Amino acid sequence: MSKYKCIKAFSVPRVDEDGCADEEHSFYVRKGSKWYESGDDFQTDAEITLLKENNVDWLGINKETLKECFEEVLDE
Repeated sequence: MSKYKCIKAFSVPRVDEDGCADEEHSFYVRKGSKWYESGDDFQTDAEITLLKENNVDWLGINKETLKECFEEVLDE
C-alpha cells in the first residue's frame, strides 16, 4: 500500500455518501497531511482514492493531481 504526503495544499468539492459532488462546499487538503491508497470500494469515478491517516477522510483525485500535490513516502 503506497503512502503519500501532501506537498502542495489544494481544495476539491466535497462528496456526499452517494458519491455526488457538492460544488458549494470544499474539502481542503493541507500541506503536510499524510494519506494512503485505499483498497476500499468508494463510490467515485476518480483514478486514485486516498484515505487520510485518520481513517475518516477520503479523497478521489486523478494521477495529475497526485503527481503535482503529493510525494510518496516510506513507512514511518
